[in-house]
Amino acid sequence: MSRNITALPFDRSIGAGKHVVLYVDPASPHFRKFHAPLRIAAEAGEYNYRVRYRRPINASNKALHVSGFGVELALKRTDYIVIDDRASQSDAKAQKPLDTEAIFEEQELTDLRPLSTSELATLGMKSSSFIQSSKTPFETLVKLMQDFPKFSASISAHNVSANFSEEYQRGHIQRVPRGINALWMNGLQLIERQIEPFALVEMLRDERKLIDAVRNLGLNGDEAISLLGHESIAATQSDAGGTMRFDWTDKPEDGQAIIWLNDLENDDRYDQYPDDLSSLLQRTFPGQFPPIARNIFNVVTAIDPSDADDLTILGQLMALIGRGIPIRFGIVPAASSPASSNLAKIVYHLIRTYGFESLRNYIESVGQEPNAALGEAKFSQIINGLTPVAGNHPLKFLEVMENNDFNSQLEMAGRWISRLKATDKSSPIFFVNGVSTPRVANWLQRMSMQVSEDLQTIQRGIYHGVISDDVWVPGIFLEGALLRRNEYVSIDDAHPLRVLDVSKLYGDHKDLFGIIPVRNCDPQTERESWAAVTVITDAMTSRGVQLLISALKFKQSRPGVRLDIIHNPATTERASDLNKSSRAEASLLGLGMSEECERRRRVPRPVHMPLP
Repeated sequence: MSRNITALPFDRSIGAGKHVVLYVDPASPHFRKFHAPLRIAAEAGEYNYRVRYRRPINASNKALHVSGFGVELALKRTDYIVIDDRASQSDAKAQKPLDTEAIFEEQELTDLRPLSTSELATLGMKSSSFIQSSKTPFETLVKLMQDFPKFSASISAHNVSANFSEEYQRGHIQRVPRGINALWMNGLQLIERQIEPFALVEMLRDERKLIDAVRNLGLNGDEAISLLGHESIAATQSDAGGTMRFDWTDKPEDGQAIIWLNDLENDDRYDQYPDDLSSLLQRTFPGQFPPIARNIFNVVTAIDPSDADDLTILGQLMALIGRGIPIRFGIVPAASSPASSNLAKIVYHLIRTYGFESLRNYIESVGQEPNAALGEAKFSQIINGLTPVAGNHPLKFLEVMENNDFNSQLEMAGRWISRLKATDKSSPIFFVNGVSTPRVANWLQRMSMQVSEDLQTIQRGIYHGVISDDVWVPGIFLEGALLRRNEYVSIDDAHPLRVLDVSKLYGDHKDLFGIIPVRNCDPQTERESWAAVTVITDAMTSRGVQLLISALKFKQSRPGVRLDIIHNPATTERASDLNKSSRAEASLLGLGMSEECERRRRVPRPVHMPLP
């Protein structure tokens, strides 16, 4: 057993902690006696255990017979056809470029001149320029592809403009590498299985419907195609732009919200892990992550200490930490009631005073009755047998309940949860390097997939020299991260994005949009700032009013926005009256009367609610 064991390329180890290496003959009858207890201890996280094979003590030292190699030289009869192309090469410089009609009018193949290496290098670019400069590009493309060798010599003499050459080279760099076939339809790249006649016909029909729908909004054909091919829309449809990340850190909360369950840079259990980023490039089995003593991958979730399901998740996180997985896990206590607030204070005290292992006592003691009020007797049962971490003084039950530091931490935890909307019981979430991941039955698989994607991103950066050892790697995933999370627009499996055809919506429901309250945009604003926002909400509920107030404040700060408000109550009783009264008082829109909205909501009769 040693702390200074050199890892070998063929080593396979399990567990985390001090290194234990068993040198053994696997055929020895004593192998199991040593291997079994060491493996059990390693799986429990006590040791980092590996097996290295050695020769038996009584093995023979005789030389082993190794078969040799034979060499055979086989010659095959080969006929070489030699073509004298010296005259063709001398005439190539004198050949004048021909136009489209001149090339295709020559029906007979008079001379199939072989092309030189320099001519072949630019043949693709010259063919593209030749087709584009033709009066009938599509017909020229068809004729050219029917017998390309026949026209290749003439094409090689075609002159290419400097602008076309620059654009052609830029297209290879930014879009498609050389040798790759690709097809775009109004900016949409098609995959290979889509490039077949019947599929293309259907896609052309769908594309025509899409363009017609955009034209119904008032745009012409060129504007519709330009809109569909805009780089912002392309970015939202690409894989790189599809991942929305949030600022999961508690820096806005002065670093007091998150309770970290482990620290890969300082905990003793990770002493044997390398701390240089190049170790992330080593190969691992699928589903495993290279060990590294740095807090690169961070997973944070809100935990209600009075909820049995949340305590089960906490136990699963502790089990992952015990297995030595190089991921940093953190929790934010969610106080849903006075009883859960008291339990959260106890969790803060246990982590601060006794360390990570004290949570096991908490889960075992409170997990049976998580909703019960925890008294002094239960508190004593939890801390019984625990040893305070050096420099920390244990507190009594009443001292924990009245400690102002814990009250401040609970307040900051509440701000973190409110900022990221992290306590929805119907669809709880993890934040995996800032990516919101649903906390469903297969959350572990989803978390592993996201960490694997981020690992590949880091590996590419390390390989290309973009990421060095002095870089704070989590900051890479925080670039462009959103500070707040809006549960109405956040996209995940629990809240999928639903896209509506706006032109069809307004066209098929003219009667509805004729009676709802509308606040038009200011005609004096620039057209570039114009936008249309439709709010569908139950204005008789507190959450509906809050959504409505947010939309009205957004309208106030942006005069170029047209705001439509649709009242969508749980029951249709008095819904039409509310819409009519709201439309009648639409002149009050924009006055910021949020208190009036809330007051009118509480009136138990048909109301005339002015919408600020």
